[in-house]
Order: sequence, then structure tokens, then C-alpha cells
Amino acid sequence: VKNIPCPKPTNQLRAHRALVIYGNEDAFTSASKLRNWADEISRESRGRFEAHEIDGASHFWRENGVEAQAQDTLREWIRRLP
Repeated sequence: VKNIPCPKPTNQLRAHRALVIYGNEDAFTSASKLRNWADEISRESRGRFEAHEIDGASHFWRENGVEAQAQDTLREWIRRLP
């Protein structure tokens, strides 16, 4: 069986243009941990990585209006792609 190397996801996020959208009311991971994680990758990505925090969004995005905010964020990010 041939072993196919797979880069770590954080290395892929540093190497390629990427957008991460997360909510600050996630019950599984604190917003401060997500912010710190995103800040670290952002510093090392040379502008290819962007993170956006949605106020009031939980892990499953069931809150009123948060899915639309995420969609708007994604549309804006795509619009700015080169």
C-alpha cells in the first residue's frame, strides 16, 4: 500500500487563500480560542487567510439571521478575490 502524504489542515490554510467563518457563541469551542487560532494562522499566511466572527452564532448556526450574515461574508470575500 502506497502512503500518500497529507498536509495538516492548518498548513493548508496558511498556504492557500482561505476564509473561516465562526460564531462567538459556540458551545464546543470558546470564541477566544477561535480568535487566537485565527490570529496565529493569519500572521503566518501572508494575507491569504481571513477569519470572520459572527456575533451570536452558535456551533449549529440556528439563530435568527446568522446564516444570512455568513452568506453575506462569503459573498463579500469571493467578490474581493483576484
